[in-house]
Amino acid sequence: MHEKVIESTEDQKYNNIRKMYQTINQLKKGYKHKFNMTRNKKGELAMNTKEKAEIWKEYFEKLLNKIEPKKFLKIGNREINEVELEELTIEDVKKAMRNLKNNKATGTDGIHPELIKYIGNKLLKRIYELVRQIGRRKAYLKNGKKQK
Repeated sequence: MHEKVIESTEDQKYNNIRKMYQTINQLKKGYKHKFNMTRNKKGELAMNTKEKAEIWKEYFEKLLNKIEPKKFLKIGNREINEVELEELTIEDVKKAMRNLKNNKATGTDGIHPELIKYIGNKLLKRIYELVRQIGRRKAYLKNGKKQK
């Protein structure tokens, strides 16, 4: 224990604050043994490696070998299927823009969400048309037609 106190003091001295706090938290909490056991379907504990591997194998096979669910887009409180994108209204886009959160990082396009949120009506129509074009393009490509 004395060694840990000296270690955290040295960490503070050399400005390694993160490591210092990790050591202090470790001292406060004390030693906690980590159990490495897994339960099978019956609720029994599996302790050897082969049993655990089989349990995880079954779990992931069940998880990953499912039929892919339909993808939905969320507009306000309602979910719409991608096919329904043609029915998207300008009010839906306006509401989605209003619901963007403040103080978030830019997207891959480099545009801050707040800029989109407070852009006003001038560019609202252009964003609406862009969203509709993207939807039409996806539907066009989904039907197996060549990309222009």
